[in-house]
Amino acid sequence: IYGNGCMDNTGAGVAANESGGVLTICGASKGCDNAEYVFTVPKGVSLSIDYNSPFAKENMEITDMEAEVDVSTLITNIKCSNVTGPLVLTSISGNIDISVSRLNQNSPTSVSLISGDLDITLPVNSNAYLKMSSISGGVYTDFDFKDEYKKGNLKRIGNNNFETKLNGGGVELNLISTSGNIYLRKK
Repeated sequence: IYGNGCMDNTGAGVAANESGGVLTICGASKGCDNAEYVFTVPKGVSLSIDYNSPFAKENMEITDMEAEVDVSTLITNIKCSNVTGPLVLTSISGNIDISVSRLNQNSPTSVSLISGDLDITLPVNSNAYLKMSSISGGVYTDFDFKDEYKKGNLKRIGNNNFETKLNGGGVELNLISTSGNIYLRKK
């Protein structure tokens, strides 16, 4: 039994236990401290990751997900590529980089971080009700909104809070970075 109470039942340094249709995986040996794991999740299966240990510092990458993704971290970067959502991503310290293939219209998406930049790329035809907020950073985009300030090829919009309908509106998309910039890009 490892310090967190998990016993290796896989031979790979992790404990995998199923209950009520939910698979829970946790590190179960000292060897898992420096290990990298790749998990393949069947299409349509939701993913929830609690990576809030102060020792969980490796970057996280999620690719090709067509279901709900819920991730909570303390000190790591999160990269999501080719995802549809809905997404619920939270981080205390780390950047979040998201490339959306198609924005799920069934449930809202929320991305929030305390210290780090949030960079999200959406298909140009995405429908969303956008709420973007940054206390000490800016909100930048190459979508066609009010043009106030240029940073490279991206325009700064709003003060540090901005709400608008994208392509007539749709699912709610909340993007919050307390101490960092938000970049909303066209795909």
